[in-house]
Amino acid sequence: MGQEPVITVTVFNTLATTNTVSTSSDLEFRGVAIFLWPACYVGIPAVVVVLKGNHSLQDIPSLADVTFYYLCHEWVTLEHVTFQPNSDTVNVTGTYVVTGSQETLGPFSLSTSFTTGGYWDLQALSKDLNAPYLGSASNPPSYVPFDPGVYTIGVADEWGQAVVLHFTVVAE
Repeated sequence: MGQEPVITVTVFNTLATTNTVSTSSDLEFRGVAIFLWPACYVGIPAVVVVLKGNHSLQDIPSLADVTFYYLCHEWVTLEHVTFQPNSDTVNVTGTYVVTGSQETLGPFSLSTSFTTGGYWDLQALSKDLNAPYLGSASNPPSYVPFDPGVYTIGVADEWGQAVVLHFTVVAE
């Protein structure tokens, strides 16, 4: 019997020192948000896509040309993220939009795992009123079941890093 792929996403500081970086929105492509810190903290740390076919990093931006809308009552605009040495553990500093107060929050682990039984129709998902997302309080995307063939997983973080992985589903 088939097995669903387990996908783990981690944003990791490979330096032996603390690393403070400004938040960014330099995503290589759009996709389903991975909220590695609370969802209403402005700055989506990473996005992911699971697509049918063999696609390159250059193909994905045109295939993932969708926008997801996330509703929040209290936004926190993040200014920077402080990574612990050799770690996926961070603290974030941001300003609450409603009160204007600035706080440092955390620690948060920038790692999550999920499974999916199929690829994602991003155009259909972008029309959902309750946009899908992954992370600690997940609202996972609905999927089209895998058929035999090649599939692409793409992950991009807000600092412009991206990775693409291909896998093949075979008939039993």
